[in-house]
Amino acid sequence: MRPIHGQNTNIAPVPSPTTLAKLASLAKIPDLAREDFSSDIVEAVRCAHKEQNVKKLRLFRREDYVPILKRTAQQASELHKLLSEAEADKIIPSAIASKFLRAAFIEQRQRIDDYLIVLDNLANAAQRAITIAAVEAGRPRGTRNHAGFDSFVFRLLLAAQTSGGKLTVYKSAHADIGWAGSLVEIIDLLRSSLPDQFLPGGNLGKHLDRLAQELRPRTPKRAGRKS
Repeated sequence: MRPIHGQNTNIAPVPSPTTLAKLASLAKIPDLAREDFSSDIVEAVRCAHKEQNVKKLRLFRREDYVPILKRTAQQASELHKLLSEAEADKIIPSAIASKFLRAAFIEQRQRIDDYLIVLDNLANAAQRAITIAAVEAGRPRGTRNHAGFDSFVFRLLLAAQTSGGKLTVYKSAHADIGWAGSLVEIIDLLRSSLPDQFLPGGNLGKHLDRLAQELRPRTPKRAGRKS
């Protein structure tokens, strides 16, 4: 494991396998995605140590990254179509290019049908990603003086979301801090792995709820009926 920048003698503590298993369980991560989720958590902790002194944060807006997802879907579909055109009746440039591609795949002992499935899945996944990219344009994300922590929490939320799980935070009359949920529990489990004084003071549950709302899918408002 590499030392954290600016801390040649200190290494960011990595959550134990037992802790990572608890986190995956709390986030309701499917078994097949738990390894990837755990890797994302470890990376989030390492980034927390690198970004602990960041004072201001502005996350990218939806319109900054949705076009990339759209291009991914389009290009995957175009390549799928190109590889399928080798059987075209007419001799056209795309059919010739497809035959060269197929020959290159054969040299690598790869099956075209496998790649067609992957490309189809990629195009569908990119379209699905567009629908769940629900962060709307608005004020700058992140809180001054707590930006490092905000970035860490966003990484946790995205790790759960992209692994098919979910992190929750809600008000509770039975919780000591007035807030409960899997996100609150996960932060508590990771405290020992985070930098000293990394968590913001004040009402932590309220802070986590605000951050969670930034990535929560928004329901479009329906226009009122005209009388």
